Amino acid sequence: MNKKGFTLIELMITMTAMVIVLMALGLVLVDNFRNYSVMHKRMYAGPVTDAYISQQVFDKMIRQSYSKRPLAGYVSDTEITVYYYEHPEDDTLSPKIDRYAYFHIEDGNLVVDYGPVTPPFDPLVPPDPITLGSSDRKFILAQDVTSVNFSVDGAAVTMVLTIDNKVNDNTKKEPAITVSVTAFRNN
Repeated sequence: MNKKGFTLIELMITMTAMVIVLMALGLVLVDNFRNYSVMHKRMYAGPVTDAYISQQVFDKMIRQSYSKRPLAGYVSDTEITVYYYEHPEDDTLSPKIDRYAYFHIEDGNLVVDYGPVTPPFDPLVPPDPITLGSSDRKFILAQDVTSVNFSVDGAAVTMVLTIDNKVNDNTKKEPAITVSVTAFRNN
């Protein structure tokens, strides 16, 4: 008697094997999704994004500033005032330096305050002292800043920024992120 088909035991063994394979595949997929989420957070939120934004804003402000004279507002290694043209691409709109950007640490954050210089001044004959208007815009560029150092060497202005790379899971210790930006002031 030749029976065609599978026995109940064969079907149960096959189904058990399939369940084990599917569970393993599910665990791999869940683990990959978790790793993707962690990497996405590291790349697009927190310290990496803060470092990138700080670098871009600092570079833009320095490039809009004037290099023929030292930064009058250079206060210390941890704060700097940059005097710049509001319209650097067209010096007929803004022939005089008319704006400032003040980079400093406030409550563990790198902050930049923007405001007018009153009155605007010719960069070759700056007033002494330069009068800053009250800040009209304030932005937090980076959070959890452990240190920031500014230095000026001729037309080059450097910012070295260190941001704590906090991780929610206490079992993992991530190193801090350090970004160094050197920008050259406008001629």
